[in-house]
Amino acid sequence: MNFLKKQLNIASTPRPHIERPAGSDELYKRLCVEVRGHDPAVLESYERFVRLVSTQLDIQLANIENPPFFTERWTLLRSKFAKKKYWREYEIRTYYKKFH
Repeated sequence: MNFLKKQLNIASTPRPHIERPAGSDELYKRLCVEVRGHDPAVLESYERFVRLVSTQLDIQLANIENPPFFTERWTLLRSKFAKKKYWREYEIRTYYKKFH
């Protein structure tokens, strides 16, 4: 443990006690987070992380939406000085997840 404290540069002095008022302190009643990405596997991994964090922090996760992905297509010349017959089509898919 001491090795870890030295590596992380954590002081060994005790933390000051912070008094909290009685009753709950709510900053937000609802929170909706939208996550976007180009790889659905990364979004699935992030969903597992959000579920784990919500259970550890005792936050109720109402539902997770998977809206359909958005496809963006561009038809461009292969290079800046290419002839008109050298067209390429590029496609980007954007996947979404909404956490409520």
